[in-house]
Amino acid sequence: MRSWFVLGVLLLVFILVPFFALEPRVNAMAAALRERPPETGWLALLLASLLALDVALPVPSSVVATLAGFALGFGRGAAVVWAGLMAGCAGGYWLGRAFGEPLARRFVESAQLAGMAASFERWGAWTLVLCRAVPVLAEASVLTAGLLRLSLRRFLAVCALSNLGLAAAYAGVGAYSAKMESFLLAFAGSLILPGIALLWSRLRA
Repeated sequence: MRSWFVLGVLLLVFILVPFFALEPRVNAMAAALRERPPETGWLALLLASLLALDVALPVPSSVVATLAGFALGFGRGAAVVWAGLMAGCAGGYWLGRAFGEPLARRFVESAQLAGMAASFERWGAWTLVLCRAVPVLAEASVLTAGLLRLSLRRFLAVCALSNLGLAAAYAGVGAYSAKMESFLLAFAGSLILPGIALLWSRLRA
């Protein structure tokens, strides 16, 4: 536990110290972006698409989700994040169900898939809720749900509710950071939220 804590602190220091030094410049760029924002529709589509591809590509989903709230505001940002997360969940479920474990192992380690299968056996569909905010495990859980052929209706219902809470949290942090005119706050929030979820998963294991 101590090693995880030290690693987390070192990682935060390594990432956040340069941002403290560059914060005025980054905030000036963010202010200019808000004064002359890109076409909202295209930006929303881009952010939602990145979130949808997170199941197969190394997309920093927490950063993208927080940026949606920062750039689009709480309401629209949360809607975009929710749509992107739902598309990613549906895609992961389809990949697991249609192509099976060989393809799933291309994205997630075999040990993690086995752990997810055991978690589904114990907790059922609640596994999706427990893993939704945890990096890597979120992707593994939706792929495993497809592998196990979990009821699609139940899968979508559970994902819809858990993604709603996650979208509200990230969009809320992003929108509040925009109100405070601090991109650093948004970036820190995008790291802290999944960090807390990862720590919780380690303590629960």
